[in-house]
Amino acid sequence: MSSKRIIYSILYTSLISAYLLFVTGCIKEDLSECNTTITIMVKAYDHTGSELPFSEIQGIVYLYIFDDNLKYVETITTSINKKETIETLYGKGGHIVSWTNIDGNCNSILAEYKNDCVIDLLSNSTRAASYSIDPDDIFHGDIAIGSQVSDAEYILPIFRKVGSLTIRVRNLKSFTGFTDEDFSVIVHETFSTVDFQGNFSGDKVDYRPSASFVSNNNKEEYYIPSFNMVPEEDGLQIDIYHKTDLIASISQDNNREPIIVREGQLTNILIDLNSILSTEIILTPWDKEYIWKEF
Repeated sequence: MSSKRIIYSILYTSLISAYLLFVTGCIKEDLSECNTTITIMVKAYDHTGSELPFSEIQGIVYLYIFDDNLKYVETITTSINKKETIETLYGKGGHIVSWTNIDGNCNSILAEYKNDCVIDLLSNSTRAASYSIDPDDIFHGDIAIGSQVSDAEYILPIFRKVGSLTIRVRNLKSFTGFTDEDFSVIVHETFSTVDFQGNFSGDKVDYRPSASFVSNNNKEEYYIPSFNMVPEEDGLQIDIYHKTDLIASISQDNNREPIIVREGQLTNILIDLNSILSTEIILTPWDKEYIWKEF
C-alpha cells in the first residue's frame, strides 16, 4: 500500500471516529455499550384527550427509566411541559413511565423490573385505618423508546388515574324518622394499588367520606362533596347508616345500571328516599358537578 493510501485510510478512520463521537459520545466497536440522548416532554390530558393547562398539574413529575429488558435504571424528576434530556442505551431503546402527584398518601414501591413496580395508593397510616382516605390526584403515562441511531424527541402523555364521586340524599330524615344528624355513608369497595402498566390490584378498601346536611330550595339534602376514588367499572355499593344501623344499600340506578367510577370523570349520584327508593347517576367531566333539578 502506498503512503498516500495509508494516510487516506488513517484520515478516513479518524473522520468516522469523530462522527461517532459527535453522534453517540462514544467510540467503541460494540455500539450497544454507548450512550445517546433523547429529549422528552411530559404533557397532561383529560379523559377526552384534550390537553390540560399547566396550572392544573403542579406536582412533581417522576420519570422512571427502564432498559429494553424492562430493568430499572434510574428516576428523574421534572415538571409538566418541560424538556428533559435523558441518556438511553445506544441501539437498544427502553421504556419510560411517568407518575405525577404521588407525594401525598401514596408510596412508590420500586423493584428490579418494571412489571414488579407498583404505586400503593394508601400511606401506612391510612392503610391501618378502618376506611380509606381519598387517593391522590395521580397521573400516569408509559411510552416505549425505540432504538436510536441519532437523537430524538418524544412527547409522553399522562392521564388521570383516579375518578371522583359526589352524592346527594333527599328526604333522609323523613324516611328514617330520625331528627338528629348522626348519619354516615360507606362506599364499598375498590382496589388499593396500581402497577406501572396502569392496572389496579391489591387489597380492597372502603370509603367513609365527609358529609353534612345542606339547604336546597329550603329543603334539606344530605350532601357528600366530590372525593377521589380508585376507578371501579364493575360496580360499587353505597350503604347509608344512622349511627350503626343500616338504613339503605344502593348498588344500581333506576335503570338497574351499576354505580361506576371512571378515570378522569366525576360520578354524580342522587338518592331520593321519598316514598320509594330512587337513584340517578350522571357522569360529568372531572370538576363539573351536575346540578340536579330542585325538589
